Amino acid sequence: MRAFNHSKTDKIDAKNIAKAVYLLSDYVIKSSEPEDLVLELRNLLRARKSIVKTFTALQVRLKKHMLF
Repeated sequence: MRAFNHSKTDKIDAKNIAKAVYLLSDYVIKSSEPEDLVLELRNLLRARKSIVKTFTALQVRLKKHMLF
């Protein structure tokens, strides 16, 4: 595999990436699907973020109306 390949195509790039992954496969940390508990926690955090955003927007609107 050459560092600088003058003829650049998707096909050549795909081959080079495949070779690199194959050669480095012993050093790469394999990923896996997160456990159900982790997925549930992510969903809860997303919901909390949405609620906080809505709550903040409502506070701003309320303060705006109280000034007039």
